[in-house]
Amino acid sequence: MDTYLPDRTAASASATKQLDIVPPEGQPAEHVQSSVGCPQDADLPACDSVESQPAAASAADLQDPAKAPDGVAKAGAHRKRSRRKKPAAVEKETSGFAIEAPTTEPCLKRPRRKQKANVRLSDYVVGHVQATTDMQIPTTYKLARASKFWPRWRAAMLAELQSLKDHMTWRLVPRKDTKKTKVITCRWVFAVKKDERGRIKRFKARLVIHGFKQQLGINYTETYAPVIRFETIRAAIYYAIQRGWLVLQYDVKTAFLYGDLDELIFMEQPPGFQIDGPSMVCRLLKSLYGLKQSPNIWNKTLHAKLLAMGLVRLDSDYGLYALKKDGEVTLLLTV
Repeated sequence: MDTYLPDRTAASASATKQLDIVPPEGQPAEHVQSSVGCPQDADLPACDSVESQPAAASAADLQDPAKAPDGVAKAGAHRKRSRRKKPAAVEKETSGFAIEAPTTEPCLKRPRRKQKANVRLSDYVVGHVQATTDMQIPTTYKLARASKFWPRWRAAMLAELQSLKDHMTWRLVPRKDTKKTKVITCRWVFAVKKDERGRIKRFKARLVIHGFKQQLGINYTETYAPVIRFETIRAAIYYAIQRGWLVLQYDVKTAFLYGDLDELIFMEQPPGFQIDGPSMVCRLLKSLYGLKQSPNIWNKTLHAKLLAMGLVRLDSDYGLYALKKDGEVTLLLTV
């Protein structure tokens, strides 16, 4: 394969003609270095003699770029340099000494995707553990009756019925007295109360009416009930801690059963505890869990009781009451 070399025949011939230098025998004139000839009209120092110049390279040496002398153009020098970026740690040789480029760590591109834990087995493991350790809470009366904890569920339902009886929540009336008024059904809702260690504390059952079957303007009108703001709770706790006040918490059991019901509402008897068969229905006298107006009735009942005790409701928050008596300040937050 022939090596491409620039055509220096004309330049070498003119330089040889000017200096009257005859190339050695067997060597063509184009292999003589062009640097031996100097222009006569240039004000430069005298050129050295031909003997002081390096020897001409042979054709075999010219084909090997590694053996070519410095004054001879090497093969492939005309090619464009590669655009690849050299590593920062590569040393650059200049003027006989090495200069090491500054070493900078490359900028690592971090993935934008959020790392998430493998959840392929978590649901299965959690479900298996709950199935073997936790008890199944029944969702209907039939499932509670078929449960192995049926005696405890029955005791919880009897306790709830006794509480409803003590509050005189309803009275039984014949179905024919409803005067074609829609009778709303009800259901039992079961739950288990546990302590801080996860042990079962007690079984709980609550009778809930199907409030979604109510009709606006017929068996309910107003449902609004104010809720205390979270900022008020934080401010009251901060105010009590700053002054060293005592903070107590109270819970009103079966709170919705304390309010009187104004609308005419009929309800079916609780499942499993029917008296005199399906011919009798419950005519509600008190608000019951599940009714749309129960929160509104409870708020009105509580507000009337607190005003009778001397507390004043603040206009900034309808869930905050205050009482100042004998130099003592009492703040009551209703949730």
